[in-house]
Amino acid sequence: MKWFIANIIIMDKNKMYLKCKVCGNDFNYFIDLKDHLRNYHKLSAKTYFESNYRRIDRLNGEKLEYKTFDQYVTCDFKDKKNYKNWLKTLSKEECADYFKHKLLQYCDLKNLEYSPSQVECQTINCLIPVSSMEGFSGLTYNEICESINLKTRFNYEIPDDISFVDIPQIIVDTREQKPFKFEKYALIESKLEYGDYSLHPEKALAVERKSLADLYGTLSGGFERFEREILKAKKMNGYIVVVVESTLNSMLYQKQKFSKASGEFIAHNMRKLLRTYDNLQFVFCDGREEARNKTLHILAMDTEAFGIDLQYYFDTIWQSL
Repeated sequence: MKWFIANIIIMDKNKMYLKCKVCGNDFNYFIDLKDHLRNYHKLSAKTYFESNYRRIDRLNGEKLEYKTFDQYVTCDFKDKKNYKNWLKTLSKEECADYFKHKLLQYCDLKNLEYSPSQVECQTINCLIPVSSMEGFSGLTYNEICESINLKTRFNYEIPDDISFVDIPQIIVDTREQKPFKFEKYALIESKLEYGDYSLHPEKALAVERKSLADLYGTLSGGFERFEREILKAKKMNGYIVVVVESTLNSMLYQKQKFSKASGEFIAHNMRKLLRTYDNLQFVFCDGREEARNKTLHILAMDTEAFGIDLQYYFDTIWQSL
């Protein structure tokens, strides 16, 4: 009952931000309010929100700058460093309560059926990685989400007895332009219906390799084409794991311009795909060699990979292997 009431409060507060403080009109969507402010009151969203809904950093009291509606409504800190430093001043129980509140607020705002995964949380301003939430709260992500009736797409209590299959050979798609080198394994070039690497053309699991430049191209100009590939895999009961030869931070804050798209735009499109399709995951790596090793590991996991948040797995379990 406590969290049911809290959810109503969150919903009411989110709705509150959609009432024009200038004329009192109500709006169902932010885009409508934004157009109204520009057309009727000659105000930018930044000026309007910073004037009417002043928000401050919970750690040091500094004024928070408006960047986007979602960020301004949900985020309590100017950056993740302040976020984590503030959490250090709380007890584990207080941290757990805060995470529950933020997850409810964010999922309500975005109308999400499932709580965000590790990759998603790493790219959302008002949240921190799943593994960090667990560390600060002393609870598993399963426990945090279950206590507020949020469903998780994955089981975060990863079993110790994951079964790995033997790798007799690796199928490399004929269109793969910069294939990994797998010296100890037989490599067979063959056309794959989706992905770049698989253990067999009829295996459900396939890994798709992406450099950072490839990822930017795929999640901007190539978005519709990639979505068709995911749909094709879905119809064939297939599962795609995109292994990126770059860290997630490099993706978000890259200095080299691969396209006109920003890191935030790429992250937004990645989250959009993850929330639309349940046969897709993204795994980020620290360079090409790590991407190669993780590709081997994922292929050996076979169907076990479908029920595991792979970025969470590599950020936690992988370190101890």
